[in-house]
Amino acid sequence: MNPAPHTQLAIKAATLAGYTTLLDTYDKWNGEKIKFVFTTNPNLAHKIAKPSYFPNDKLKFMDYWKNKLIWEKREILCYFAGKSDLSVGEHSYKDIKEAYDKWPSNHYGLVYGHDHAWTCNLFVGDALYLMGRNIINANGNYYSANQIYNGEGPFEIIEKRDANKKVLISVGDIACMLGGIHVEIVTQVNINAFYDDDFCSRGGGRGEGEDGKERCDTLKTSREIDNSSIRFARLN
Repeated sequence: MNPAPHTQLAIKAATLAGYTTLLDTYDKWNGEKIKFVFTTNPNLAHKIAKPSYFPNDKLKFMDYWKNKLIWEKREILCYFAGKSDLSVGEHSYKDIKEAYDKWPSNHYGLVYGHDHAWTCNLFVGDALYLMGRNIINANGNYYSANQIYNGEGPFEIIEKRDANKKVLISVGDIACMLGGIHVEIVTQVNINAFYDDDFCSRGGGRGEGEDGKERCDTLKTSREIDNSSIRFARLN
């Protein structure tokens, strides 16, 4: 028997889709333009918090920049300033101060190498966090797309249909797509009289400015419920 659905997760996915700064880092990281992405979850391992202060004295700026900030925080401030770390000098005080003010205090950096998986699991994990569920694995990270696909931790792979072929998939379920390398959050379930039942979903890791947008079944990307390469997971 499938566990009860969490329809609120779809609402939180729509909320997360409005976090434009966070999703911009997804897009730039996927394009290898920056070395970090943002998360809203302060409980993740190795997260990078906003610096606790910015010097009011311009004469102390370069000592602050070179000796008080780790390179990851400089990387994030340079993202907001539109600069490279090597270009920052005494003349950059105003630009970096404005960058500091732009950094939301509830956004935490995660620094990944570009051999790391895409950001789809981060979108799911952050939506769950916004729903009030801090779902992280033993390493302090969000579960990967493959771990969700395999029903690890609190995730359970659910039946798509009952014995009478009734669709059991619900809004708020997690669609594990492409054989376990991509995950998205189901936002609509469409029961069709004359063609295959399908669903719509929101997710990250898409690139090309498409992160967070609701997508439905297309010829390019199937979202048919009975597609054999798609499983559906639900929190226990």
